[in-house]
Amino acid sequence: MKRTHVVVFAVIIAATLALSLGTGSFTALEADRNVNIGTTADSSAYLGVDTSTANEITVTNNFETDLTVTSVEPSASVTASDVPDELAVDESRTISLSCTADSQSESQSVTIEAHGSDVSVEVTQAVTVECETATPTPDETSTPTATSTPTDS
Repeated sequence: MKRTHVVVFAVIIAATLALSLGTGSFTALEADRNVNIGTTADSSAYLGVDTSTANEITVTNNFETDLTVTSVEPSASVTASDVPDELAVDESRTISLSCTADSQSESQSVTIEAHGSDVSVEVTQAVTVECETATPTPDETSTPTATSTPTDS
């Protein structure tokens, strides 16, 4: 046999063995990994929310990028004002909340959505909204009056 035939025969055997035995790669892996998960106060979250003052929500951008506030949606009986369009890094802004005409003082929910470069956030938070009831002025109060009708005697 010629030397080239031996080399070709050896290559064919090596290729057959490699294909039949596999390459040593794997298709699945199971490993134990440690994960530490912690909680933080609402004011320290990525979009910090402070509801300690009635009728106000203070939002703070704790991301490392500026945020665009896309929506602030209070419950149906509450309106929001002073809503910021953007929040710079570490910037805090206060959103004012007020009652609609027919609402009562109670805990309401407000959903805030914002996004930035490669981040987005949605927070729903309970907040106390105190509604002022209109007190009538003395001119508006009605005082009962006694009327007498003359009788024929």
